[in-house]
Amino acid sequence: MQTETQSITITQAKQDAASIFLAKVFNWMAAGLGITGLVAYGTAASGLAVRIINSPFFVTSLIGVFIFTGLTAYDVQKIKRMGEEGIMAQGREAITKGSIMGALALYLDFINLFLMLLRFFGGSRD
Repeated sequence: MQTETQSITITQAKQDAASIFLAKVFNWMAAGLGITGLVAYGTAASGLAVRIINSPFFVTSLIGVFIFTGLTAYDVQKIKRMGEEGIMAQGREAITKGSIMGALALYLDFINLFLMLLRFFGGSRD
């Protein structure tokens, strides 16, 4: 009976640690999403949308945006899977390394996504 109780509490502790890990990652993602929303709102409100569509780089930029949005979703799922599969059992150092690698992957995705959005705005410099 005591072994069963201990295994339940260890399982619950692992799930709680995974939840904390994912909460930290998702908080940073929410900040990036908020900034992206502000940029999108500013673009729509300023009337740049018409100029953007007439840009010669519109199609390539649109494809790039979709690609990096997909990569961002893939990296989020990879971080989620890493948290659920037991990185918590490997110790504090593994959690730190996993958090840094996950944040770096998302950071690179957001930078590339931002560069694609800049191509929207900088397509015609007339």
